[in-house]
Amino acid sequence: MGDIATHIAVVGPGAIGATVAAYLHSAGHPLLLCGRTARDHIEVRPDGADPIVVPGPVHTDPREVSGPVDVVMLAVKATQNDDAGRWLARLCGEHTIVAVLQNGVEQVEQVQPHCPSSAVVPGIVWFSAETQPGGWVWLRSEPRLVLPSGPAAETVAQLLRDAGCPVDCDPDFITAAWRKLLANAVGGLMVLSGRRSGMFRRDDVAALSRRYLAECLAVARAEGARLDDAVVDELVDMFRAAPVDMATSMLLDREARRTLEWDIRNGVIIRRARARGLPTPISDVVVPLLAAASDRSGLMSNAMVPCERVDLDFIETAPYRFRNSVELAITPEQLFEVLADPQSWPHWATVITKVTWTSPEPLGVGATRTVHMRGGIVGDEEFLAWEPFSRMAFRFNECSTRAVAAFAEDYRVETTPGGCRLTWTMAQKPAGPARIAMPVVRPLLNVMLRRFLANLRAYTDRRFATARQ
Repeated sequence: MGDIATHIAVVGPGAIGATVAAYLHSAGHPLLLCGRTARDHIEVRPDGADPIVVPGPVHTDPREVSGPVDVVMLAVKATQNDDAGRWLARLCGEHTIVAVLQNGVEQVEQVQPHCPSSAVVPGIVWFSAETQPGGWVWLRSEPRLVLPSGPAAETVAQLLRDAGCPVDCDPDFITAAWRKLLANAVGGLMVLSGRRSGMFRRDDVAALSRRYLAECLAVARAEGARLDDAVVDELVDMFRAAPVDMATSMLLDREARRTLEWDIRNGVIIRRARARGLPTPISDVVVPLLAAASDRSGLMSNAMVPCERVDLDFIETAPYRFRNSVELAITPEQLFEVLADPQSWPHWATVITKVTWTSPEPLGVGATRTVHMRGGIVGDEEFLAWEPFSRMAFRFNECSTRAVAAFAEDYRVETTPGGCRLTWTMAQKPAGPARIAMPVVRPLLNVMLRRFLANLRAYTDRRFATARQ
């Protein structure tokens, strides 16, 4: 692969994919970025080092790209492999190497059907990276990857080593993969408790973790992994020594109410154990609970329905747009305090019963929240714009009703002599019978939105009355 530098694609530029892309870009490799969200760049901020900005675009349609390429870095979640298959069909050929940077011990079995003529190299990721609400990736530790031995793996390893990313090629990859799987499995306890790695500093949690790991270790050995008893304490000590706020990717998915990789991290333990007649009493409790945590339909009366992932242009192009303004006797800073406060929304937008941020601070583009409304309607939102004290906008990624094909809102703030002016635009594309009903209910809906703005003025007058005295 003499011209390898010009033929690299990264499919899934999330936390792991963006980190690998950043190293390759820093070494001078042009990259083809392929993902679900269109962006003009990706940014990685390593602890103690300058940010790395990788120019885009991030392509979102496989028809936009041509192949085959020499190397594909596949960094989507295992739950997204079927969707990624569209990219692999476009990018892969008989000389393509697909490096699968995913959790689990079944990477080859899951990915090979999507690129049958290509070499598939499983990879083990040993570093912590988290996507932040602003869309950039926080690299919390030095990257380290483990690949198997063999010509295809050595090609990928050398490519990454030359870019400054440490890579080991382990001839006993089965053992290395199962060691990582044991770490993944015990990390599932964080999902069930809703706590980060600080929980392992509790003696009772550490004791439970050791029992669970011992159970998983028996399965790993039956599968050919050469791991000794010491690995149990080593992994528990690793979690106990980690920063108290360290999270696993599955915990972050749980916090954001996304589908979980429970099967390839934890379910595989039960599947492999049953095939070999091994008991798994702890897994028999942990795995069903993780599966339930991943089951969106169990959280509400209706399953969530995907909405079109529109961009900011939708605010002006949507079939139905409602734009209203209100003069407020507060500063733009105070208004943004209200808009960022999840407790404030039911006070003025009275159709809303509860708002929950599902991504950590700082808030910004890419931040997510869940909004519960009267009638049992739930929307999962992602912020498209966040310009403190002047603008914010969000869209629905999913909704519990099939009446919404696409939905977005835009809030623009201007300073006035008496405080500020808020201009609120609601943009939507109805689906199903709602398309027929919308022309009829449109005037009534606009009356309701104007009433909400009047409520907002009354609420902010009360909330900031003392500040004006």
